[in-house]
Amino acid sequence: MAISKRSLQKGLIHLFRTDLYIPTKIDPSKVQFVRIVPKNGVIVVKVGYRETLPDLKQDCRRIAALDLGVNNLAVCSSNVMDPLVIDGKYLKSVNQRSNKALAASRSYEEKQHGRKNSPKIQAIFLRRNNRISDYLHKASRYLVNQFVFNQIDTVIIGHNPGWKQDTNIGKRNNQNFCQIPFNVFIRMLEYKCRMAGIQVILCEESYTSKCSFLDDEECRKQQTYKGKRIHRGLYKSQNGKLINADQNGSLNILKKALLTLGQWNRLMYQQCLDRNEKAALIRYNVPRS
Repeated sequence: MAISKRSLQKGLIHLFRTDLYIPTKIDPSKVQFVRIVPKNGVIVVKVGYRETLPDLKQDCRRIAALDLGVNNLAVCSSNVMDPLVIDGKYLKSVNQRSNKALAASRSYEEKQHGRKNSPKIQAIFLRRNNRISDYLHKASRYLVNQFVFNQIDTVIIGHNPGWKQDTNIGKRNNQNFCQIPFNVFIRMLEYKCRMAGIQVILCEESYTSKCSFLDDEECRKQQTYKGKRIHRGLYKSQNGKLINADQNGSLNILKKALLTLGQWNRLMYQQCLDRNEKAALIRYNVPRS
């Protein structure tokens, strides 16, 4: 859609033949397009702009790996920075409250009006999606800021095609997994890392949660695994050492990706042990809107 260049110079995006003015801090010369998209009963205005991207770092020496999940949205382990976890329970509560409200509204609409949709139902969807999107943006921004602060050059994210979106792990767990848009979160991390000059690698994550990183166990199907999960969220190695279960998974993701790239060695393994055996897991609660 065409926009007024005169209004753009004043810090306003003005769509021709409308009374719509949108404040913006974007450099007018960078604005490329404006799109209007109807969504859940509202109009979404998308503004595209041109950005100069820095060159990607190619060293692959300062590395961070992410294991994504539900209770812990993301657990980050590294060979150079302390491990940290992004809390994911808020997203679960948003989904649970929204599902309860949707069930009540749909039941009412079907009984009273014989329909499954209404402005109220669309408003519930919109509110839930906005809250989830806001939370994921803040979480991804915090992570990328930490990567930049610690001079990380490579981020590895555990991922499988179709992963955690069409699983069958029980009604309640299915609902939690399928309503958290992990692929959207990954795309947010990818473009924010790209703007910071950090390369992102997606790693197939099978067996990373079962195998023991502390015992240097190969990430593949084993007849007997060296370690085991003894409590929810706690993993015990063969020699009795304890580590957060998701932290163990993220370290194995890091190891698996570097083995594929031919850059895994004993020095890297020792650096990961030193950083993750002694340091306390930092829990970050994302500010809520």
